[in-house]
Amino acid sequence: MKITKIEVQKNNPERYNIFTDQTDREAFTTGVDEAVLVQWDLKKGKELTEKELELLIEDDHERKAWNRALHYLSSVMRTEKEVYDHLIEKEFTEASASKAVEKAKKYKFLNDREFAKAFVRTKINTTDKGPKVIRMDLGKKGVAESYISEAMKTLTDELALDRAVTAAEKKGSQKKGESAGAVKQRLLQMLLRKGYDHETASAAVKEADFAPSEEDEWNSVLVQGEKAYRKWEGKLEGRQLEQKIKEYLYRKQFPMEHIQRFLDEKREETEHGNGKKIQPDEQV
Repeated sequence: MKITKIEVQKNNPERYNIFTDQTDREAFTTGVDEAVLVQWDLKKGKELTEKELELLIEDDHERKAWNRALHYLSSVMRTEKEVYDHLIEKEFTEASASKAVEKAKKYKFLNDREFAKAFVRTKINTTDKGPKVIRMDLGKKGVAESYISEAMKTLTDELALDRAVTAAEKKGSQKKGESAGAVKQRLLQMLLRKGYDHETASAAVKEADFAPSEEDEWNSVLVQGEKAYRKWEGKLEGRQLEQKIKEYLYRKQFPMEHIQRFLDEKREETEHGNGKKIQPDEQV
């Protein structure tokens, strides 16, 4: 077939429409990148075989994949897997996507080893994520385990503990009606979810400076104790009522001395008021 016309595309001046004579009439055949146009020395009157046209189109697909990869890499660092998956999502062939990735590696636009190091540094400086989550995130991005292990050396055990303590102190303020024990349990679970191992999380909770004052702790006992009293005062009385309240407050991880103080004061209050009377329980 013979090329009968070449024209610049209206929406992209770096691409060209190629027309050829087909069954005695001129028809659009394919679009090509400017680089492909030059590479194949395409011009009006040039003859192309079916095989040449097939190879030309393949070269153009690879060029488009390469341009798309460069655009995707222009804003932030990416991994090989991220670039490959992006090209497949944009409906490029596996072959074109693979060649674009290899070309990007050749020109050092892609380097999973350096990406892993930069990723860990960024997470350390901008987040409170723990080692397990950072490792998992790198794995999802397709980084090889050897590169992950090398990069994670930056996050030493000492640094991980410091970051865990900071995270615990940031979230450690006592909520209304929350015991100190409940605060510690909440923070422990929070640190585990963020990717710290149990040993580091436990040590951070112990080291963190968030201990509530005696007054705050007692106010929390009052809030939860009154809640329990209102819940069961119409159903139980005497020692059964007291035991139910005691179990409830104990599950909330309040210290037993505060629980007993609440029961003693509540008992005195009900003896002089209209509430259900609760009897002393010698078992603490």
